[in-house]
Amino acid sequence: MESTGRYIYEFEYGEEDKTFFDKDYCLIHLDQYLAPGGYSWVFPKEKGKVNIGLGVQKRALENRNKRYDKKDNLIGLIGQYVKMNPVIKNPILSTDENDMGNLEGTWQVPVRRHNDCLVANGYAIVGDAAWMPRPIDAGGIGPAIYGSVILGKVIATAIKNKDYSEKSLWKYNVEYMNTYGYNMASFEILRKYLQTLTNDEISYGMKNFLSQEDIDDITRRQHPKFNKVKIFNPIMLIKILTHTKLASGLKYTSSKSSKLIKHNLNYTDNPEDFEKWQKELLNEINEADIRFNLKN
Repeated sequence: MESTGRYIYEFEYGEEDKTFFDKDYCLIHLDQYLAPGGYSWVFPKEKGKVNIGLGVQKRALENRNKRYDKKDNLIGLIGQYVKMNPVIKNPILSTDENDMGNLEGTWQVPVRRHNDCLVANGYAIVGDAAWMPRPIDAGGIGPAIYGSVILGKVIATAIKNKDYSEKSLWKYNVEYMNTYGYNMASFEILRKYLQTLTNDEISYGMKNFLSQEDIDDITRRQHPKFNKVKIFNPIMLIKILTHTKLASGLKYTSSKSSKLIKHNLNYTDNPEDFEKWQKELLNEINEADIRFNLKN
């Protein structure tokens, strides 16, 4: 779970700096000091108005506070993030009547893969209740729309056949995984890995190991392949050798992602085989947790 918060502000323009505000783009900042274990964002709404906030992981925030002898909380960090933005001056909560009731708020957002099984006899879950938001960015609307459309069709058939058993509803599991959910475990692994990196490592990796193909994959909500760390020309070899731990971690994450995607696309059609399928999935995830030193 991530603790998140955001405000909708009207503001006066200060300096022009598109790394902090761009009227045409939503910006995301990965900063382990300001948003430990999460990220911060600046989303333009219209001229002189912005949706700004951040999310943090509880354990990462506790470790960050201990490291820097701080007692910061979510609201305080959002305040610091707004204050450091050179573009946003004199922010006030929006006075637009269309924003009333939605000006500010804090929420707990799930950032893990969706439930391995989404149904039981006479029962099904979808959306946040099923942990559907993408683990890498907490976006939940897309997964919930896919899930609810698939589930609606499955339930319609179940009602028609008057069969509400787990086996009757199982097609929801299979179709959601094959249509949208197959990437989620791999995004969970990528999110976990990113949370182990420092700001310097994140910046270096983006500048030197992220290709245009990776950027395109991320834009399409696909897992980046980090193929640059697999190319051994002289220049890239130097970059890899000076950051072997980072390069190795990215290569491992890419490899683990491929295994998880393949495994999820082989989701079992038979409820009786689910336990075996899940055990293999958890073994893969547990191996990554050990690699990232996330097991106590």
